[in-house]
Amino acid sequence: MSMLRLVTFVLASVICVQAHVAAWTKGMYCRNGLSDKNEPNSGWAAVPVWNLRRDEWFMHGECRKYPPPDGEFLEIPANGHFFAELSSNRAFTHLSYNGALVTGWGDGKHHDDDYSVEKPGGFPLSGSGCIGSPNLHAKRESDAAGTVFAIAYKSDIEDIEMDELAVFTVAPNTPFKLNARYDVPNLPECPAGGCICAWGWVPNHCGQANVYMHPYRCKVTNARPDARPPARARPPVWCEGNPEGCMRGAKQMVIAHQAEGNNVVLSGKQADGSWKSPGYNAKMGFAPGAQHDIFDDPYADGEPVPTCADEIAVGDAPQAPFGIYSDALCH
Repeated sequence: MSMLRLVTFVLASVICVQAHVAAWTKGMYCRNGLSDKNEPNSGWAAVPVWNLRRDEWFMHGECRKYPPPDGEFLEIPANGHFFAELSSNRAFTHLSYNGALVTGWGDGKHHDDDYSVEKPGGFPLSGSGCIGSPNLHAKRESDAAGTVFAIAYKSDIEDIEMDELAVFTVAPNTPFKLNARYDVPNLPECPAGGCICAWGWVPNHCGQANVYMHPYRCKVTNARPDARPPARARPPVWCEGNPEGCMRGAKQMVIAHQAEGNNVVLSGKQADGSWKSPGYNAKMGFAPGAQHDIFDDPYADGEPVPTCADEIAVGDAPQAPFGIYSDALCH
């Protein structure tokens, strides 16, 4: 098939509504969607999780049944960095068509570096007035909420608790362009069967309050013999405008807007006047880059752990706009 015919075929067959964004790398689960067959034009990994039971949202639910090929891992270089391709569809990454449809953007199209709602370059905005292609849930790069990878030092994806899954890197102001860089702290070596990693994203509005959690089989390379494992991860807490109130040390991935299992439940509005959006940024105590503070427990000596007070069962809570449960006293 010629390049022109390939481009025409793929663009015609990609689902019309952009399927948000996922991190496409080796070692990912659901590379082919919910299929064991090779599906180079798959966008299922980019489907968000919202209002689901734990078994449905944890590690992207059904994706746990579709692991990567035996022996394939996402390689995490200790004290280095790695890249992931943030795209709405596998077709627009180097995992399909030998990279023939890859541009600098996750929709396989071409945009200016200052692509924004002010400079959309002829592309229509989303229904919420934000960048529509790809569906970044942002108005411009500075508005992108940040994405993360977390790691659990276990090889069985079904044997992981949230406090064993520590966020170890934050890519600020992503997703935006296709390539995102993730810096890595001094992680130790994984067990013989590898580790389980997860990619996460909580958009800053621009549509429904979605959450993303996608699994990968990963392994740490270039690990130093004296490297220590991450401490037990705790839920992050809202601390916008109050850095002293942020959770320090190893933090869990943000789970919000689900039918059960939320570890972040917020009420009220954030500084810009919109409903609180618990993204992977300073509002939730996440610094950009490698998370060097995950190896020690800063509360081991009895210092009070920051928390949201007086939360009630999520299933009993009324819902605020955007699906944010209004049952907690985090301010």
